[in-house]
Amino acid sequence: MARNPADDRFRGLKFDHTQEMLGTFNNIFGLHEFRDNQLEAINATIFKENVFVVGSNGAGKSLCYQLPACLSAGVTVVISPLKSLILDQIQKLTALGYSDAESIYEELSEIKLLYVTPEKLSINRPLIEALQDLFANGLLARFAPACYDDPAALKRYIKSCRAKAWRVELVQSVDEGP
Repeated sequence: MARNPADDRFRGLKFDHTQEMLGTFNNIFGLHEFRDNQLEAINATIFKENVFVVGSNGAGKSLCYQLPACLSAGVTVVISPLKSLILDQIQKLTALGYSDAESIYEELSEIKLLYVTPEKLSINRPLIEALQDLFANGLLARFAPACYDDPAALKRYIKSCRAKAWRVELVQSVDEGP
């Protein structure tokens, strides 16, 4: 991941959330050292900035939404085009002892991470209503699109999901206000 000098305001361990973040980073995820730009992306995400992280397989992109989800109030909705990626992420979190990832819609106010496909997000009425309820009660923390590492696959994914993206934009525009 290339370093962006504009991210200097998110660099370092000088924030109110730092101690809790490091405790979760060490004790839940079993990690002790951030990779390039991870800390900046995590801090920016905690501060509710829009973050777009690009990196190769194993570069630590998932931690950039998983760690903030553990620290933030509300649910982080992870939108992933691949069910296999969703299952892989849930298995890794469950192995770390973070079993909230397997919860269902009725328990949404009590979980931190919800993994869905773009198709499920666009057509599943009970899910949409549950997310609307979470938003109305201030419990929808963020949307975290998890995309492909392969640029050609990412291009196909963006093209196929363009029509469905308005739902996320609508929630985001309501959240940001007029």
